[in-house]
Amino acid sequence: MNLNQLYYFKELAKERQFSKAAKNLYISQPSLSNSIKSLEKELNCQLINRNGGQITLTEYGKIFCEAAITSINSIEKSKIDIANCKRKEENIIKIASIPTAMSSYLPRIISEYKQNNKIQPKFYCYSDCSNNIYQNLEEGKIDIGICSKKSDHPNLIFLPLYNEEIIVITRKDHPLAQYPRVLLTYLLPYHLITYFPQTSIGKKITSTLLNYNSNLSIAGEGNDELSLATQVLANDGVGIVVNNHFLDSFDIAKIKINLPKNTRTVFLAYNPKVKMSQSIQLLINLLRKK
Repeated sequence: MNLNQLYYFKELAKERQFSKAAKNLYISQPSLSNSIKSLEKELNCQLINRNGGQITLTEYGKIFCEAAITSINSIEKSKIDIANCKRKEENIIKIASIPTAMSSYLPRIISEYKQNNKIQPKFYCYSDCSNNIYQNLEEGKIDIGICSKKSDHPNLIFLPLYNEEIIVITRKDHPLAQYPRVLLTYLLPYHLITYFPQTSIGKKITSTLLNYNSNLSIAGEGNDELSLATQVLANDGVGIVVNNHFLDSFDIAKIKINLPKNTRTVFLAYNPKVKMSQSIQLLINLLRKK
């Protein structure tokens, strides 16, 4: 028995179909079938009932599946713990940030940290969406996140950093483009587009607008400012987005809108259950003061 067989059996138990499980595992269906048969031979019992391409777990299979999942989870946790230990030994801080903070806020904070601390860690920074940042913080794969806040992550600590301005964008020949600032009532005749509803910012903007007036027509049609600005130009649309430098390359009108300042708040997020190096603690303390 080897580790791959545990992963293979777990995936097959989840999908209940050889073809789907093999596809997810990037192996051939015969290879997966042979691996399961080898397990059954070693354990001297039938783990699955085969019915064409579909399978169900036998009682033996249910017992083994539970053991396989427990073993895999333990191994995956040990991998993360080892990676965290290596980061601390090598004095590395791994930061994931939403794109808007990557370009301005984060470089300034890192520069300030280096100027004021004798301990000089290596910073590994990459851009990601808030949902992925939450998951990676929960799993201990990163040290710090710069992201939105989501209430269904009670294991994480969120500290507010700053607010981002929400604006309306249109083509420059659009009727709304004549106004430097618009009231929400100005938007009623138009179909509005903003970020996908499964994103924190998309959900917050959509709920804020609909709470004001449920008759507003709004849909989540993009995952970032670039895609939304492109759609605004292509379809003569009206977009509700964060005002940032990503919009500067587009020939669009930027119009202020009367929305609460905290419609878009950017947060520092970290997992207090993960052991932190002194460098990480110093960086969090710096961010707390901002």
